[in-house]
Amino acid sequence: MSSSLHVQVGIIWLAILSGGMSTSFPAIGIPALTDAGIDLTPAQISVVGSVRQAGIIVGALVTGPLLDNYGRRKGILGSIIPGIAGYLVICSSGTITALCIGLLLQGIAMGMMNSAGAVYLAEVVSKEWRGSVTVARNVFMSIGLTITYILGLVIKGNIRLISFVALFIPTIAFLLGFCFIEETKMWAQQSKTGEEKKSFATLYVDFWKALTSRPDVYKPFRILNFVNFLRHTSGVVVITNYTINIIADTGAASDPYIVAIILGFIRTGAAIMSVVLCSFFGRRTIMFCSGILMTVSMIGLALLQYMGGWPKLTPEAFLALFISSSVVFLSISMSLQGEIYPTELRGMCSSATMTLSNVQSVIVLAAYPLLKAWIGFDFVMAIFAVASAGCVLFTFFVVPDTDNKTLEEIGRMFRKNSGLGEASDEMLPLQSVDSPAMKDIVIRRRNSRTLSVTDVLPTPSVEMAPRRTDIKK
Repeated sequence: MSSSLHVQVGIIWLAILSGGMSTSFPAIGIPALTDAGIDLTPAQISVVGSVRQAGIIVGALVTGPLLDNYGRRKGILGSIIPGIAGYLVICSSGTITALCIGLLLQGIAMGMMNSAGAVYLAEVVSKEWRGSVTVARNVFMSIGLTITYILGLVIKGNIRLISFVALFIPTIAFLLGFCFIEETKMWAQQSKTGEEKKSFATLYVDFWKALTSRPDVYKPFRILNFVNFLRHTSGVVVITNYTINIIADTGAASDPYIVAIILGFIRTGAAIMSVVLCSFFGRRTIMFCSGILMTVSMIGLALLQYMGGWPKLTPEAFLALFISSSVVFLSISMSLQGEIYPTELRGMCSSATMTLSNVQSVIVLAAYPLLKAWIGFDFVMAIFAVASAGCVLFTFFVVPDTDNKTLEEIGRMFRKNSGLGEASDEMLPLQSVDSPAMKDIVIRRRNSRTLSVTDVLPTPSVEMAPRRTDIKK
């Protein structure tokens, strides 16, 4: 990668780090409000834990049209602004209302960055580096989480001061991005076709038509959204957002903040290891193995209440195993989002995928405190274990292998697997077709909607010899 590309990728990672810091704000915000003498009901705790995910839904909804209409660069810069505003709101007041509004704005920023960052990285990085760079997203998410845990320990109970310190990260990312982030060549090439910018409604209508007719859209869309459903119901988002409370629920004897920081470092280490392992074994294999470890750790957490005689630090060990394996599964599944959709619909598809994913997150986060009070911590962990086993099976049988494939090859793979083969190439955008001869064929296919031999092979200009009738038998 060139030096300028290194800078651009680094800016994206810095913005993602800021989003990671906001992810763990509910985990430190709830105890901070309690220490300040504010009594929180289970319903209020549910709101604090899920409001950020609601913001992510809003951010994901608006990002697709912004990316496809105004470009990837403006989408990246626009995604950082709500995060800055969110930290400013939390700085202004230490009440539960300010915390909820700030987390909502942080969620909007994260929803926008999830889609914009994945699309941008997939389009600017070569196929040899694309897997590692996109998987590395979760390294910086994990670093952000850990920084917030450390701030929560050092500045315990002062959520306003923590927000003020965190404010510097997105501000720096925005200033650097404004100076150095460039538009991707794919989108710039697409915008040269002279098409007018479409309204949000038109873009969503076009997306829906493609979702119901194009196999290179509806097949990856179904796969990714079911992977996200299994991931959310396996407890990944719950343990991330309720880390401090869950550590106490497991019966761990250590200080929850100390354990959270240690788990944050373990999460970061696991994210780094996922980048290294994926380069050797491929993302699909590592995703499968991480799902197995998630299942084992959740079964262990579910059995803590029923089987005595566990060694010391067993709850912490099971939590560490789950967090380290789940972050690998999460980072790989997120990396697929930016590469398995076609270029002209990548923004809309990523936006819709993130929207549905975070609707599931809101439901799971809002339901967890109520479900735990109803059926108990151990039964909730058992549900998570079943969902983790589903992640393993679905990865093994359904999730495609996209390692070392170009974006065009990935799209062709879905069309071929649908029985349409190269005939569906007429649905490709012209800017994604490299060969001038092939581009001419695609244009003629679109005009006639039929393919003949003369489209590919020239008609031979050989005159027929006259029949001879004077040949004796």
